[in-house]
Amino acid sequence: MNHVVISLILCIDNKVVNNLFGMTTGLGYMPTTFDWSQIAYNTSPLTIPFWAQANVFAGWFCIYAVIAPILYYTNTWYTAHLPLTGSDAYDNTGNLYNSTRILNDEGAIDDAKYREYSPIFLPITFALCYGVGFAVLSCLLTHVVLYHSKDILDTFRGQNKKDVHARLLSRYPDVAWWWYAILTVSPDYITTKDSVIDVERLSSWLLPLWSNMSGTQDFLSGVYLLP
Repeated sequence: MNHVVISLILCIDNKVVNNLFGMTTGLGYMPTTFDWSQIAYNTSPLTIPFWAQANVFAGWFCIYAVIAPILYYTNTWYTAHLPLTGSDAYDNTGNLYNSTRILNDEGAIDDAKYREYSPIFLPITFALCYGVGFAVLSCLLTHVVLYHSKDILDTFRGQNKKDVHARLLSRYPDVAWWWYAILTVSPDYITTKDSVIDVERLSSWLLPLWSNMSGTQDFLSGVYLLP
């Protein structure tokens, strides 16, 4: 019965119906299928706990099924003039954004050219994707502090209960700390040396030297990965 209803919906030549129920250019409100390749395209639901699946669904429902259509049909950020979904950027005439028109000879953004040409307009789902992506960065740290800070502190103090893997590995001698130091420092030294010597590449990136230092990259990676 569901397939009959879906088929009837897809036969309707209506922009709103396509935006809400379309699977390619819409939000896919009724993704009912028995095709396992479609069901498991984003990892198998058999290996993911239900609470994690429910969390993902709740996030999709709140952000994309509710907020996105509201912002789109109220023309927030002029998104009603653009496709509902997509990963392209547009100018104020509805054409694809030509980024070369706002760059100077060195490849940097020229404010005067930018004001003369056009601001960047994004489809609403693309804009929300950026927003959610930035929000996740702070949400990750907040979640770790609220739910796992005690476990992390206990681990550093040696008070945390070892799991089965830690107990099995405890029978083997520890690897010397200097070995980890070599593995960490050597790639950093090579990368930093290459960055300092390759002045031409740095100038083409238009980035300060510290941003290309491997140590800076390691620090940012450690902040988000180690917890």
